Amino acid sequence: MRISDSCLPFLAPALQVICRQVRVSPEIAHTTGIDVRRLNLFFLLVFALTIALGLRYLGVLLVGSFVIIPAATAKRLAHSLRGMLVISVAASIAATTLGTWLSLALHRAPGPNIVLVAAGLFLLSLLRRSET
Repeated sequence: MRISDSCLPFLAPALQVICRQVRVSPEIAHTTGIDVRRLNLFFLLVFALTIALGLRYLGVLLVGSFVIIPAATAKRLAHSLRGMLVISVAASIAATTLGTWLSLALHRAPGPNIVLVAAGLFLLSLLRRSET
């Protein structure tokens, strides 16, 4: 299956719909009439589309680091799912911005620098004590 650029405008609204529905647990969503199986399938479809487009444009290393490192950083810092989503997005934006700026200053490829900045943010999150 070939994914075209025409899929890009549909990713943000699709994720917005999913995030609106994810505020509750699957059991509560089911009792309010939300088709949880369809929502899970929709989420997996959007996730797969995002990964496929990312691999096409960014490469394996960068996509892997964008999926794992910001989520791991956010998991250590957040107290709720909403907080985890916000922190994960903020960590991704910060890593991209700082990594790109660093690559321009050092005249290097941006991919490895973005990964290094993301890893640095994760290491900084390790300094915070876990509240378990």
